[in-house]
Amino acid sequence: MSKTHLFLSPHFDDVVGSCGGFISRLSEKGEKVYILTIFGGDSLFPLSELANELHLIWGAETIVTTRRNEDTLACKKLGAISNFLPFPDAIYRKNSLGQNLYLTIQDFRTLQKQEDNMLPYEIVCSLKNNYNISCSTIYCPMANGSHVDHILTQKVGFLLKKEGYNVIFYQDFYYEQEENEIFNRLSLKRIDINLSDQELTSKINAFKCYKSQILCLFESWDSMEDYFNTVGSVETFAFFR
Repeated sequence: MSKTHLFLSPHFDDVVGSCGGFISRLSEKGEKVYILTIFGGDSLFPLSELANELHLIWGAETIVTTRRNEDTLACKKLGAISNFLPFPDAIYRKNSLGQNLYLTIQDFRTLQKQEDNMLPYEIVCSLKNNYNISCSTIYCPMANGSHVDHILTQKVGFLLKKEGYNVIFYQDFYYEQEENEIFNRLSLKRIDINLSDQELTSKINAFKCYKSQILCLFESWDSMEDYFNTVGSVETFAFFR
């Protein structure tokens, strides 16, 4: 019987950019891989100035639908199945008065708003109610970039681990150079996986599906490929001892 792996991705592209090579390896072995984007819900209007600016950069009026379609194609290239939960991205979330919670990029990386405190518990309930997670290995981000959505997804991993689920953390791509306090705070075993040429190629080809994000993240397609051919050729995971 093949094993089941559930990768929790804060946003569309996070898991593929962070673990795409390893996912390709799992798929080649015949194991079932599911990639679930936590903050894949619809935009909440009216959009903030920041959300409008990002939509212009991403180049699509119906950006959430575009990103869902990109993710479906990327996951398919890796032999994985994609899906998403209805929780909105931080750039769309609002308080009870309809005011946007996060107004700048810096807001995402400073302090989690009080209104988000219950989100990890709500996400865990949604996972339990809609997915058979008891037999899966569950992968969550280390949140080394300190993005609030990554931190909230990391907290989901801690809650699931506390309940006895098999949880592994993965290092978030794009933020590898930033301090990763999770290794200092917890007694975790670090595993670095060196990708084969075939696995790396599969990862890059899958990431190319995220056309709306590449110029925003890397400024050019060549820079994206250079990044994955160097930094992205090793994927890092952390296991509870």
